[in-house]
Amino acid sequence: MENEITKKESNENTRNFIEQFEVEDIIYKYGSTLKHENLVHSFVLDTDDKKIRNLFSENEWNEILKKKF
Repeated sequence: MENEITKKESNENTRNFIEQFEVEDIIYKYGSTLKHENLVHSFVLDTDDKKIRNLFSENEWNEILKKKF
């Protein structure tokens, strides 16, 4: 039983790690197109910025808003 929990936690941590890079890739690509300074250049998401919001699906955005760092 303990081994199954550890394996499940490991899989979840790996998935979270990969998802983090997907968000970073989206932010990086968007930031590299901007001609002016923006918080995304520091990998900071302005959750009030509608252009940032439109980079993500509704499910992704809800997950971003739920995430506690």
